[in-house]
Formats: sequence, C-alpha cells, structure tokens
Amino acid sequence: MKDRARDLYEVLGVPRDADGRTIKKAYRKLAKENHPDANPDNPAAEERFKEASVAYDVLVDPEKRALYDEFGFDSLRQGFDAEQARMFKNAQRQSGRAYPPWGFNNGANVNIDPDDLFEELFGRHFSRDSSRRSPRTARGQDLRADVTLDFRAGALGAQREFHFEGGRSIKVNIPSGVEDGETLRLRGKGAAAPSADGEPGDLLLTIHLAEDSNFTREGLDLHLDVPLTVGEAVKGARVKVPTLDGEVTLKVPAGTQSGQVMRLRGKGISRKGRGQGDLYVNLQVRLPEVTTEEERRALEILERAYGEHPRETGSRARPAA
Repeated sequence: MKDRARDLYEVLGVPRDADGRTIKKAYRKLAKENHPDANPDNPAAEERFKEASVAYDVLVDPEKRALYDEFGFDSLRQGFDAEQARMFKNAQRQSGRAYPPWGFNNGANVNIDPDDLFEELFGRHFSRDSSRRSPRTARGQDLRADVTLDFRAGALGAQREFHFEGGRSIKVNIPSGVEDGETLRLRGKGAAAPSADGEPGDLLLTIHLAEDSNFTREGLDLHLDVPLTVGEAVKGARVKVPTLDGEVTLKVPAGTQSGQVMRLRGKGISRKGRGQGDLYVNLQVRLPEVTTEEERRALEILERAYGEHPRETGSRARPAA
C-alpha cells in the first residue's frame, strides 16, 4: 500500500475555487514535465503523471468535481452511489458519529493507492512496463499515436484512419472541441489480447492542433481581429466576419473605438458535456496612408472633430455626429 493519496487540488497545485482554465493550465504543465515518454527511467515522474491525470480527470468535470468536493476519494470508486452515501451520512450525524466507517472527508487522510484510482479511471497498463501489474486476465498492450489537425478540424471534429503493423487499420472519430496536447483514450482500439479471454488494449491518441490565420482560442471561446476603416468606425457599418460555420454580418455601431470587442454568442466551439463557446470580435481601426495635400487637409478637419485632445481630457474621442 502506498502513502496516503494527496488531495487532488494539492496534486495540481491549485486552490479549491480554481476555475477550469487554471486547472487545465496546471495539468498541462505537470503532464509535460512528468510524461512517461519524456522520463522513461524515472518511476517517480510516472507516478506524478498518474496523480496529475487523475486529478485533472476529476476536477475538470463539474459533476465529478462536485462529488469529490462532497465525498472525497470515495466518490471516485466504482459503484459509488451519492444518494445512499448522503443517507448514510445523515443517519450517522443523527447517531452522533461524524463520518461513516469508510471515511468521507473531502479528500484528506484517505489510505488509498493512486495507481488503483488511475486504473479505475483510465484502465490498466498505462505504463509501458506492463509487468508492474498482473490483472486477472492478460490484456492487450496500449498503443500510442499522434495526430496533427488543422484548427477547424479540431474545433468541429474529424475522422482519421490509423494503420498499424500487421495490416490492421481503424477509423477514429475525433470529437469536436479537442484541445492542443490533449490525449484521447479509445478503449479497445489498441493491441489484441495475448489470450482469447483477454481484452484488447487501448489507443492513446495525442492531439496536436495547427494555428489558424483568423482565430485564436481560449477554451471553447474564439477571438478574431477585424479591421475597420476610419469611416466605418465613425459612421457605423455592416461588415462580414468569418465564423466556424460560415460568414455572418456584424453591425458595427457608429463611434466605434479601436479595440472595442463585440460578442457573438454561440459562435465559438462546441464540446459535448461542456457547452458552447462564444466568438469575440476585436475591432481594429486602421489608419490610411496620407500622401496628398488634399488628404492632409481632410486630416486637419478630422482633427478638429476631437474638440479637446483625448490625452488632456483622459476621455475617449467623441464620436462624429
């Protein structure tokens, strides 16, 4: 039996009120530093990788996280029934006992093997050293593969075909909303079991996303810079902007300032179980090149429209009427 498992928030080094972005950032850092492929001769790194993977799997999922916050590690065990656990806790309180015999305590002081939790959540034989564990029936080897997707394929989902030794190939449906560096576990898609009664291994598919010329991404939200002329910003305009599912017309209000952001709800990335992101359009006013005397005179007229200089007043330039 190993030492007591650490609290999952402590494993990732985040506070208990950390948001999803903070949790994801902390996990990526730990996973990169301790991945078994990058530390083939360091069992301690592999153990830290397993701990971080368990912590991320639980804390990034709102339902699992809520149960963990309420019941601790017991909520991660197979067959856990939250309603029965609540009933038991209520009965124990009424009888004057603080906790049930197996110990609900919000993740602290639980004698539990992190490897057991890792196997319950991710399956056996994640490590390349399959001799460390001896399951009841021999299981096929897990296989690893990397796939590079363009930005749109990662956002909308894609199908890819993989070929393995022996002529075997499989088609994989990659869900929408996958993230750069994310590893998908495809159960039963790995190597065949060495015996007829064994289960096949899993395929661990690491996703790499190419950058996009238009969009940048933050979680499920997209960000897009859209240039405007001075006239469009002053008078207002209707401009076409790209989205993942085609162009839409955006109504830019008169007097728009450079750097103003407009939000298009539901035009971001969709991820099953996590909802739909938004598209944030960052409006950028672009100045023309002034080369002729006529253009310079027009610029002087425009300058007078400011009234007081914006640096002196500390206010934004007033929009033209």
